[in-house]
Amino acid sequence: MAERKTSKKKKSKKRKSKKKGTPEPAALVIGAGVGGMRAALDIAESGRKVYLLDRSPKVGGTAS
Repeated sequence: MAERKTSKKKKSKKRKSKKKGTPEPAALVIGAGVGGMRAALDIAESGRKVYLLDRSPKVGGTAS
C-alpha cells in the first residue's frame, strides 16, 4: 500500500489590528444610473461608506 502524504499548509499571517481612529476605506461610485445605484447599494450593505456621484442633478441615468 502506498503511503499517504499529508501536506501541512502554512498558517496565514494574521492581519494587524487597526489603530483606534483609523477610518474604514470608503468607495466612490461614479454614475447614478441603475448599475451605479445597484453597485452603491451592494457596497453600502457590506458596511462601507459610499459616495455616489453623477453629472446630472437627477439619479437614474437614461432610465429616468
